[in-house]
Amino acid sequence: MSARLTTSIVFLYFVFFLTACDHQQARRPIQQSKSQHVENSVQKNQIQLAHEIEIIEHWVLSQESVFSQTSHGVFYSFDNPRNRPILAAESLQKIYVRFEQFDGMPIYDWKVFQKPMTNQDVPQGVVLSLPYIPIGVESTLVLTSFLAFGSSGDGSLIAPYTPIVARIYIPLNQNK
Repeated sequence: MSARLTTSIVFLYFVFFLTACDHQQARRPIQQSKSQHVENSVQKNQIQLAHEIEIIEHWVLSQESVFSQTSHGVFYSFDNPRNRPILAAESLQKIYVRFEQFDGMPIYDWKVFQKPMTNQDVPQGVVLSLPYIPIGVESTLVLTSFLAFGSSGDGSLIAPYTPIVARIYIPLNQNK
């Protein structure tokens, strides 16, 4: 009799478990979660990028300097009257960078970045632009937020989805 009772209890528990699953919402994987805070949408990112590119192109056209564009979509400009060479990006030991808003207000004053090709603090857009920048010349880069600090910003002064202007200086003497 106890085997039959145990079987009945197990059967009722199983039926109750199946019924309970019908009444509650099962967990969704994180990728499928609907959240008001985080939305992973290709279309939203494309719209954001198109908006930033429009702002950047308008800003570039309003400048007196002539800007070129890298294959990664970064606009850059520099004046190189002494025809300074461009070093191999892998051999760069340090660079100086100043981040600014589009109105010229500094976000951060000049910072030194050691070993910029492997330094995680250097924005990807700066790293991708180093092969275009000559040494000993101040250059101006304009970065979309996706190549700067992205959807999270830098955590303090640069807000999420903020395109920025970066002034870059690669010193002549890389050993000092």
